[in-house]
Amino acid sequence: MKLFILLLALLLLAGFYLIRRIGLASRRQTSSGRIKLVITVKDQEPWVEGFVRKLYSLVKNNSRLDVVIVDNSSCDRTPDILKRLAGVYPFRFLNTCESGSCGTTGSSSQEGELNGAMHFDVRGLSGKDLLDAPLFYRLSHLNEGKS
Repeated sequence: MKLFILLLALLLLAGFYLIRRIGLASRRQTSSGRIKLVITVKDQEPWVEGFVRKLYSLVKNNSRLDVVIVDNSSCDRTPDILKRLAGVYPFRFLNTCESGSCGTTGSSSQEGELNGAMHFDVRGLSGKDLLDAPLFYRLSHLNEGKS
């Protein structure tokens, strides 16, 4: 009987510990209220502008959303288009091919800054596939309840 009570007490303590951890994690996530989104693109010059415009028309410049678009060493004009769009839309543009060091992943401070973010890799998607990327479905809930 003592073993049963001891086992029950341990299970209750473990349950309270897990509930507390989950509660702290959710409080931490909602306390900032920010959603960090990292999108990786590469060689998508003909479609990247439409993709970014659709992204921002969908989320309606939601102030809780921090967007970082990372160009992964594109060989076309994708970085130029993203630099221009970064002046119009509120996203950060990172280029892994800056100052002749193609193939690098960026500084460790940038990598640390991107931890804990939602990552979407849209490299290889083109045309309709890019403009109908699953990312848009997952972000559509951000504007629910807004008029």
